[in-house]
Amino acid sequence: MQDVLAQGKMPSLEGRHVSVTRDRRVVSQGFSDMVRILQASGFRLLQMMEQAENQMAKNTNSQDLEEGLTMHCAQVVPDQQQDQLVTVPEEQSTFQELHWTGLYAAVSKFKQSLQELCADHMGRLVQQVWTTRTSYPILPPKLWGSPLPPLMPRVQTEFLHYLRDISLDPDTAHNNLCLMQANRRVLCKLQSQAYPENTERFDHYTQVLARESMAQGRHYWEVHLSGNRVSLGVTYQGICRKGHQSVCLVGRNSHSWCLEWSSTRCYAWHDGERILVATGQQEKLGVFLDWDEGTLSFHEASDDMPLLYRFHASFIQPLYPIFFISWNSVVSIGAGTAVQRSAHNKRFQRQFSAEF
Repeated sequence: MQDVLAQGKMPSLEGRHVSVTRDRRVVSQGFSDMVRILQASGFRLLQMMEQAENQMAKNTNSQDLEEGLTMHCAQVVPDQQQDQLVTVPEEQSTFQELHWTGLYAAVSKFKQSLQELCADHMGRLVQQVWTTRTSYPILPPKLWGSPLPPLMPRVQTEFLHYLRDISLDPDTAHNNLCLMQANRRVLCKLQSQAYPENTERFDHYTQVLARESMAQGRHYWEVHLSGNRVSLGVTYQGICRKGHQSVCLVGRNSHSWCLEWSSTRCYAWHDGERILVATGQQEKLGVFLDWDEGTLSFHEASDDMPLLYRFHASFIQPLYPIFFISWNSVVSIGAGTAVQRSAHNKRFQRQFSAEF
């Protein structure tokens, strides 16, 4: 055995560890290089588009100048010579009317083709790793050609593929919360709503849960906000409902996550820790939950969906949307409430919010 090792026919454990480390580094560098190539290609394409747009603007300005000169010359040049004046070529006019529709379609098709190609090659890579690093003769099922996980949504139309119909649970609503519009709008009032006694009801913090639970898969909903202070997020069903302890408040315990929004600042809260979120006074937010990947993200609900903050966690139970609404504040869930919200904002002026 020692002779075999001496002849180099069986690598040592240390040598195999070095080899594995080197392989990982090569693979990681390969993927990083591919990402940089795609980013550089996209940047170059955007540069070309900008150059073309600048040229279009330059040609348009030149055309306007020529038209002005033509009108001036028409006043001093005899009629028989006006036909000889320079006119804008038809090709230039066509160039100025160029649209990017074809380019957008080509990029979308390329994205789809790239995803399918990557899925096929990833299946081959996984199969090669399995056969190389194990001694099992039978390959694991469903690895060949297995599709990649769906890409993270980037624009609003992609987020809307995961839209959930959310309604509030009146059995959990604090007595000062008034539910309206089929339990999709909630207002915090000074007057008690005289709800019946219920063990599921929050009795100190003005909070309310949604009826719908969310587990495996992706889920998205939109929320309109106005007033002093609102917190929106998700929680496990077992959140404390009774008492004034801070663990009953969303984001102040280990099993809830939220974004706390006000007219002056915005914080991300989890397990009693807060992080200041740099954002303007956004009144329409989108919440995206990827339960399987363990991410909860908050976005400005607009065409390009700018990210405000993203939590990373390992979810182990179904999650429920939860809302904290301070006095003189309103939350509306879903689309189609912008007109009503705008009218309501005329009656409710923003105020500086006090600490809890």
